[in-house]
Amino acid sequence: MTRTEADLATTIASVADDVVVDTDAFVAAVKQRHRRRRRRQVSVAAGAAAVLTVGAGVPAVLHASGITSPTAVPSGPVGGWATTPRIFTGDCWVEAVPAPLDVEPGHPVWVEDADPTGRFLVGTYGPPVGPDGWSNMDGPTGRILPVRWDSGVGRVIPVAGPDLRDVRPVAVNRHGAIAGIVRHPDVGGNGFLAWVSLDGTAWNLLPIPQGYVEAYALSITDDGTVLGAAYSTTSAHAAVVWTRNRSGVWLATVTPLAQGAAVSAITDDGWIVGSIGSGQPYVWGPDGTGRELPLPDHATWGSVDQVRGEWAVGLAGQEDAKGPLRITTHIVRWNVRTGETTIVADRPSMGTVAAVNSRGDVAWFDGSNVVLVRNGRTYVLPEVPKDLTRMPPPFTEPVALTDDATLIVGHDALWWC
Repeated sequence: MTRTEADLATTIASVADDVVVDTDAFVAAVKQRHRRRRRRQVSVAAGAAAVLTVGAGVPAVLHASGITSPTAVPSGPVGGWATTPRIFTGDCWVEAVPAPLDVEPGHPVWVEDADPTGRFLVGTYGPPVGPDGWSNMDGPTGRILPVRWDSGVGRVIPVAGPDLRDVRPVAVNRHGAIAGIVRHPDVGGNGFLAWVSLDGTAWNLLPIPQGYVEAYALSITDDGTVLGAAYSTTSAHAAVVWTRNRSGVWLATVTPLAQGAAVSAITDDGWIVGSIGSGQPYVWGPDGTGRELPLPDHATWGSVDQVRGEWAVGLAGQEDAKGPLRITTHIVRWNVRTGETTIVADRPSMGTVAAVNSRGDVAWFDGSNVVLVRNGRTYVLPEVPKDLTRMPPPFTEPVALTDDATLIVGHDALWWC
């Protein structure tokens, strides 16, 4: 028994002389509770990438807007456990992400995104699950609640109003700033608006660009820039970047776009990933220059779904000879700066998403287990226990991976390591 443990036992005895304390057992229990608590303080997620159509010339306009980056995004050290170095050992566990505080218990938790440190995680809670095993998002039995977890503690984000529903966060940065979408009956025939919350409490609807009727948010950078898309009543669409000026007013920079391309995310230093044409992976640099990302041999289409630092991950495959069905054959990693292309894994004929971190580590669900490739080594993580299984694949698939690879979070609100 260490000196600290002996002092702890003496202190307990001094305030409860008539209580018999089994010091070793007590300390063991404290340590066990601490480990469990620490696990629950660790959270990370990345939402399944929503792909919106935009044109190949987006970045040249986005990065030449001249709008000042926001100045009120929370800054400074993230604090707490997130500043403590952690080391990936491959010895992993799987647990359920805890439900947020101050809510009716027992409803579904879904994860959409997380920041690279793992401190902040965003997703949704509820509504109740019906007899068919699914939640009625728009029904009278409940409503979906947006949630942000900070060091494992979840709280509902107060984005609410009498006409707002289907409120969803879609992205979070390392300062805890959130971008999301919300459905409004007065917008484009029950369409969507984009919103942002810099601190998880106050929130703002982002302006719809003139000439458009609804707008989506896709991604948020560490300086609080929000990337999204807007649509008009005539199906015309545009890429949108929302930034705040020095007065704190949110402004939209708009680029009208042609059909035939898609973007999914933007990096902190301005790289945008997506595709052009009928499925050619593509990247636009901070200077607006665009170029193709190579497809693997024999692949006829690809999509880039997520990017962290200089590494992107997505899918590639072939068209079904009998029809337009796209068959997924590979999980692919690209270096957006060099164009280096690596087949991470072969996949059966089913869709999936994978998560990547800034080191180029990749995690995905192989149909039975979450698999992580790190530094050229493959780790098969523990299978999800039956008592934690709530939905079948692909909902178990990982949607985010911390930069240190010590945590992986699935869309079905499960986390590993």
